[in-house]
Amino acid sequence: IWDACREMLRQASQMFVTAGHRFNRMNAELAHGQVALYAGDFDSALEHFSESAALARRFQHHTAETASYGLLARTYQRAANSDLAIENAELVLAKLEQYKPKDFKGSRAPFWAPAMALGALVHAELVGGERALRALGDLRSVMVHRELPLCEYALRICFARIDDLAEDTGKCRKNLGEAWRVYRRASLRDRPPEIDQTLWDWSLAAARRAGIETGFGSTRGDAKDEVEAPACEIRSLGQLSVLLAGRPVSDRDWRGKTTRRLLARLLVADGKLIPRERVEADLWPDANASSARNSMNVGLSRLRNVMEPRRRKGCLLYTSPSP
Repeated sequence: IWDACREMLRQASQMFVTAGHRFNRMNAELAHGQVALYAGDFDSALEHFSESAALARRFQHHTAETASYGLLARTYQRAANSDLAIENAELVLAKLEQYKPKDFKGSRAPFWAPAMALGALVHAELVGGERALRALGDLRSVMVHRELPLCEYALRICFARIDDLAEDTGKCRKNLGEAWRVYRRASLRDRPPEIDQTLWDWSLAAARRAGIETGFGSTRGDAKDEVEAPACEIRSLGQLSVLLAGRPVSDRDWRGKTTRRLLARLLVADGKLIPRERVEADLWPDANASSARNSMNVGLSRLRNVMEPRRRKGCLLYTSPSP
């Protein structure tokens, strides 16, 4: 189905080029990128979002340009390119800081608002939530249009996640409650394109922890179809990701690529004991023994902080000599 959708969008984009319908072509590029992102084809998604951003810049569709940057930021984040993710997220925040509430009235901006909020979320996850909160500010209320339930749901999920990162429990719970109320009221059946699987899983788990009805089983775990989030879930297809009690570990918490690489190497062992020296040689082949040992110690410490964030500091880790 993805291939069929993408072929239709490719033909539509070409038709709009021939007809000189630049606005429709920009929309087709955005849609094509979202379909590619949904299918996990990051390279294709980046290509189409970059094209939509270029078209929006050329024709001065500022809100569409901001939305394109937001989608580029999330795609780069999912492709494990934090630098370019932050770069595009900062473009989103710079645009949002210039907008006034009137810019979201009587235009197509509400359709693109979820992708803008997504860009702010990427910045909050990778850098911290303070600037994202400031940039959104008073725009939150005017970005939401109740006549567009899918957009409102996506927006409120992004807002809730940013509030969660800022440790504002009250606002997070309020936005989660509104998001799932919209979802049930409008009888939505799937997630919007701006809400990827990681964010969707977080929203479900966070709603259940807060006792918010989602329509996907009981919030209290007493229904037969309730599926509780596992204590730890590791996903190795595409970018390696970890969810703890349904909450995704952010790129900021990983503190670089080394921690992920160490976890991936241990996963490959499939539960078997492997000598420490072998892991050091695999991950740091060009380093001398002392440097590799130090890197390993740092990696293990960071990995434990990721996997056991609430462990008691100073507890002992017993190991046995390498076989």
